[in-house]
Amino acid sequence: MVNEAAIRALVAHLEINTSRWDQHVFYSRRGNTTAHCMAAWAVILAGHDLLAMLRQPGGDLRVHRLAQLLLGLDFDQAHDLFDYLHNGHGEHPSLDDLKARITAVTGVSFKPALHR
Repeated sequence: MVNEAAIRALVAHLEINTSRWDQHVFYSRRGNTTAHCMAAWAVILAGHDLLAMLRQPGGDLRVHRLAQLLLGLDFDQAHDLFDYLHNGHGEHPSLDDLKARITAVTGVSFKPALHR
């Protein structure tokens, strides 16, 4: 069952920290900060040690699996969301693109952003 609260918290975090969201990587050092994909952010926001997980054999799969469980996604939903642009499908998605993808995959919908 989709964990709507966790998905909304993740998206809210990405809205506030768009410069720290990079759907192409689990972990990237950027000056004094880091950037992560949505699966990695789900794990971090739940209080898990991402770097410790990534250092283990098969760490990337462990991160995907834990994020899948935390967000209440089935295998196909997780694959569709987490691998969205991970495999070189083009440019980095916008946050609106990601929200639309989340809605299409999970049914969790978001209000359109107010543009000034």
